[in-house]
Amino acid sequence: MRLMKFFFAITLIFWSLFCKVNNLCAESNFILLGSTTSTENSGFYQYILPIVKKEIGIEVRVVAVGTGKAMELGKRGDVDILLVHAKEEEEKFIRDGHGIVRKDLMFNEFFIVGPAEDPANIKNEKTAHEALEKIRQSAKGNKKIKFISRGDNSGTHKKELKIWKKTNAKIDEPSGKWYLKTGSSMGKTLIITRELNAYTLTDSATWLSLKDKYGLKILYKNKAELFNQYGIILLKRTAKKKLARKFFDWAISIEGKKVIENFEINEHQGFFVKK
Repeated sequence: MRLMKFFFAITLIFWSLFCKVNNLCAESNFILLGSTTSTENSGFYQYILPIVKKEIGIEVRVVAVGTGKAMELGKRGDVDILLVHAKEEEEKFIRDGHGIVRKDLMFNEFFIVGPAEDPANIKNEKTAHEALEKIRQSAKGNKKIKFISRGDNSGTHKKELKIWKKTNAKIDEPSGKWYLKTGSSMGKTLIITRELNAYTLTDSATWLSLKDKYGLKILYKNKAELFNQYGIILLKRTAKKKLARKFFDWAISIEGKKVIENFEINEHQGFFVKK
């Protein structure tokens, strides 16, 4: 009897290890999606994931972090698929051998938002970098003027840094001056921006989902310049390639695109797809 119990225990241990290595446990019909806080904050996943489960029978569990962190998870094989928004970095990710294939999935835009009274007077600027430079210059004479950055290597942060590169700004100043970093999600960054009566760059989906804007408004927008492309990436380091591929194929299909287009945030379309 003791010998049988011993062999039974050993069998359980080996089976447990086998499940972990090969993802053959009872809950194997799910995948981990490494994605952005902007899509999470907008309510997009609450809307689309039940539809995914119904349509293709896959449970998708979201790990919502900044784009940079999501891509690191993808490199390590800690998630099964990516949905992020930093196209240049995504294409490099593929070239470096971390992903199998990447496709444009959906898009919206970025806005520069700030106090309704616009103390830096950016609303008539012709380009985004001129608007940010105006904020920086205005802050020299008005200590109340601040710009709030996510500072988290997210897709939104990467876009912001590309805009700053076109100015003369040195934005590595310590926290407490005109340029502040939250190191947090877009939703939390907008709340801090609102509390400090400051300026920030935001994606349109999170902005639309912020019900209480308390004096903040869109002060600069330009769809062509502040285009926000989201991509979906199949990863090499996942044991769930078949499930990930099934989700990938559905997302980029005509049916998947229709579902994406039907997502609304406070009666506004959240994301758009190319036909």
